[in-house]
Amino acid sequence: MRKQILICISVVIVFIIVDQISKSLALDHLQVHRNYGVFLGFLSDTSTLFRIVTLSTFSAFLIFIYSVLLYLLPKSLFFLKLTLSIILSGVLGNVTDRLTRSYTLDFIPVNIGNFHASYNVADIFLWCGTFYFIYAIFKHENKIWHPDNSRNTYLVNPQEQLRLAFKFLLISFFTSIFLGVFCMSFLQSLKYLKGNQFYEFIVIYTILASLFSISTFLIGVIISHKSAGPLYAFELYVEKLLTGKDEKLILRDGDNYKHLENVAEKLRSHFNNK
Repeated sequence: MRKQILICISVVIVFIIVDQISKSLALDHLQVHRNYGVFLGFLSDTSTLFRIVTLSTFSAFLIFIYSVLLYLLPKSLFFLKLTLSIILSGVLGNVTDRLTRSYTLDFIPVNIGNFHASYNVADIFLWCGTFYFIYAIFKHENKIWHPDNSRNTYLVNPQEQLRLAFKFLLISFFTSIFLGVFCMSFLQSLKYLKGNQFYEFIVIYTILASLFSISTFLIGVIISHKSAGPLYAFELYVEKLLTGKDEKLILRDGDNYKHLENVAEKLRSHFNNK
C-alpha cells in the first residue's frame, strides 16, 4: 500500500513539473493565450483575490479527497489510483499557473470547424485522465463495486458507525469555524476585503466548509465500515455455521480484523470434526 501511494504522489509531482516546463518553453517560443478564468474561462470577470482564494481552497479540498481515496481504494485498484493522480496533476498544474501568474498559459490550438480554442499540457492530463476514469469504471466494474461480495449497505452497524461519523463531522465543523474566523480577521486586518469581495469570500467559504463537513461525515461512515463490516460478516458466518452451512469466510482487501478469517477457519474445522 505504501509503495502504491509513493508512486501515485510521484506521478502527480512529475506531471506538474512536466506541465510547468512545457509552459515555460511555450512562453518563449510559441504564441500563447492568457486565460484569466477559473475553469474554461469561467469567472474571468471576478476579482483576482476571489479567484486565488477559490482556487487555493478548492485545490486543498481536492487534495484532501484524493488522499482519502488513496487510503480507501484497495491494492487491486492501483490503476484507478494512477488515473486519479493524473487528473489531480492536471488540475494542480493549471492552479499553479493562476496562483503564480494570475492566469493560465494555453498554447495548443484546437480548430474544428467553427470551434476554436487553446489548451495546455495540464488540460491534456485532465481530459485524458477523466476519460480513462469513466472508461475504467465500466470496464472494471467487478473489481470496483464487488458485486459478488457486496454487503448492500455501508451502515451494517448504524449505532457504532454513525457515532464515529458524527465525531468526524464535529471535528470538521469546529475546525472550519476556527479557520474561517482566522481568515476573515487576517484579511480584514490587511484591508483586503472591500465591498463585494467580502461577500464573495463569505459565500465561497460557506460552500466549501459545508462540502468539507459533509465529506468528512461520509468518509467517517466509509472508514468505520472497514471495522464494522468484517464484524458483521463474521456474525453472519457464525450464524450460517450453526445452521450447518459449510463455507469459508473471505473478507475484503483492506478490511480490518483480517485475523477473523483464521478464527473462522478454526471454527469451521472444529464443527467439521464433530
